[in-house]
Parts: sequence; structure tokens; C-alpha cells
Amino acid sequence: MNLVEICDDINTILKKYNVDISITPQMIDVSSNGLLSFEKIGDCPFKKNFYFNNTAKLVDVYAYKSAQRAIDMLSNDVLYFTSLEKNEDNDYSEYSEFFHRVGFFEPFIPNGYVKGKTLLYQSKLPIDFDRENTYIYCLTNTFNKTRHWKEYANFAMGVCIEYSFEFKARLNQCIDFNYGRIVYDTGYLYDYLKEINWMLRRKYQLSFCPTGLRRFAAMYKREKYSWEDESRIVLFGKNPSEKNESTGSKLIDDCNSFFGGNPLKEERLLTKENGFQIIKPGVLQAQNNNILFKWNVERVVAGERIHPNDLSQLVTICNKRNIKLYP
Repeated sequence: MNLVEICDDINTILKKYNVDISITPQMIDVSSNGLLSFEKIGDCPFKKNFYFNNTAKLVDVYAYKSAQRAIDMLSNDVLYFTSLEKNEDNDYSEYSEFFHRVGFFEPFIPNGYVKGKTLLYQSKLPIDFDRENTYIYCLTNTFNKTRHWKEYANFAMGVCIEYSFEFKARLNQCIDFNYGRIVYDTGYLYDYLKEINWMLRRKYQLSFCPTGLRRFAAMYKREKYSWEDESRIVLFGKNPSEKNESTGSKLIDDCNSFFGGNPLKEERLLTKENGFQIIKPGVLQAQNNNILFKWNVERVVAGERIHPNDLSQLVTICNKRNIKLYP
């Protein structure tokens, strides 16, 4: 197989789309099942396109919630991360749409599949694992927008919570997470990836999936959702089928492993409840002084149609926690 020719074809496409990346034969490797990778250099030259260079903070971000959910979150100082599975019509549909748009089929090929042969055994697709084990906390950068109050805060009967977040680690050996603004796609931003992948399949019977693509897909939405003006925090579970991953590893176990191997004090970092992962800040401080992230509630704004009983509970909670409340 002529690696020089492959690189020339890839670079021609990159130049066409004004992508400032140059691929050389020394970078790439081709596996026996036809997957082009960049293992020779230990990193992927496309990585910079899919890893955010954010500051270590998210500030002036807002979560619109129903009154009872907000009361629970504020009284217990917790965050509810929703799985892709829990929100199939929005978050999961956009996650999978990204892979469809850029022409990458590996997430949809069952584990155990060998190119050119029969399916060795039936198993879940890689994207099915992500669907069950990727958890998202959605925020918006826009305050006091009528549509947010209507769709996420029960027609202004709920609450808007303003947060600030500080992140201490982006990636470690046990848990992977990402954060930042959503990238809204007009339909053309990543056409170069699709063209490269289709060229590789048609001309060389190869395929590839750049490092960081899975993490980036969780930060992607189509332009029709741009009204949300969303930022988010994403926690990724470890897929036991992936290379160098421990068998049977789950998000909740990964986190507890990272935090000293056992639950700190009498709490776990994450607890499951009806498709949510509940993050408790009291255990974010690890034994080795590593912190994933911490947050602060800057203020709480009650919806104009909030029930008096809910408002009364919010007043009590906010007074106790010294949080500004604007009814």
C-alpha cells in the first residue's frame, strides 16, 4: 500500500477546505482490518480540531429547571447529569447525527466485526455504549429568554439558576470529561472529514476515526438548536471494548476508582437515579488533592408564575445558603 499516495490524497482535500494540517507517511499506520490510524506518532494531527482550548472556567451560565427539581438541587447542592439515553430526541440524536454527517461508520459497526468476514458475535454497537454512559449537564449562556422559561422551566413556573464553574482537570486515567460552548453546524463545517473518509473507502478500502471525535460529537448540534446558546459539561464512561480499557468499567466505578478506590466518607461521587447521574460536590476533593471541577451558585431567579409554596421553599433554602434570590 502506497502511504505517500494516501497522504497526498488526504492533503489535497485538506488544502481544498483550507484546513491547516499536513499528513506525512511517518504519521499513519494501517491495521489488518483496514483502519487508518496515527498510532505511530502516539497522537492524532486532527486532535487540535476536536479538543477545546477553553479557559478553566465557565461563568455567566444558567440552568432553567422546574421548581421541584431546582429545590432539590439547591437544598442538596447537587447537579443532575442526564444520559444521552435519557434525552434521545435532542442530545442523542445530535450526537449520532454528527457521525452520520461526517461519514464515520465505526460507531455503528458492532464490536467484534471483522472486515471482509462474517459477524463473529452479536454485541452492542460502540455508539450504544456512549448512549448509555455519556452524561451531560446542559447550561445556556443566555439569561431571561422567554423560550428557555417556556421549554425548560415549566412555562415560567420554575427557576433559573446562575452558576460559575472552575475546572481543575480535563482528562485523567479514570474519567474523561469535556466542557464548553456547543458548536452549531450549518451543514458544511466538517465536510472535509466526510470527503477524506469517502475517498479512503472508495480508493483504498480504508477508514479512519480521528482521536477526539467522540468527545467532540457530544459538543455538536445542528444550527436549528442555536437558539439554545448552549454550554455543557460532559462526562464520558469508559468503554471496556476500547483498547487499554479495563473490562467492565463503568462511569460510576471509574470515578470512585479515581477518588482513592473506595467511596470517600460515606458517599459516592456519582449515584444513579432514574437515568441521571447525581454529582455531589462534597466528594469532589480526592485523596490525592485532584479536583475535577467545582461550582458556585451565583443567584437564583424565580419564574413569574412560580407557585407561592415553591417560592417559600426557595426563600428558606437561599437564606440558609446565603444565595441571592430574585422573585
